Amino acid sequence: MKNFTFNIRWKEELDGFVDGHRFTVEITMGSLHVYFPNEVTWERDAPDWAKGIWPEASDAAARWATGQSIPFDIDDRAWVSFAKE
Repeated sequence: MKNFTFNIRWKEELDGFVDGHRFTVEITMGSLHVYFPNEVTWERDAPDWAKGIWPEASDAAARWATGQSIPFDIDDRAWVSFAKE
């Protein structure tokens, strides 16, 4: 199991970190809410290092959000970006 960490960033972005890599998903401000992309969107946009880890990443993000009392949804309209290396 991979070790994921998360950090809220300005401009409604939630950074996820794993194995020295970074990905970013949407977190609305004001009324905090995490919107995580579905697996199809993740895999379509994922670089090699992120392919196949959507189940772990989404579970880790959901656990993090729950621990912070922040609502979490997997949303067909949600986006993800991956840091260039």
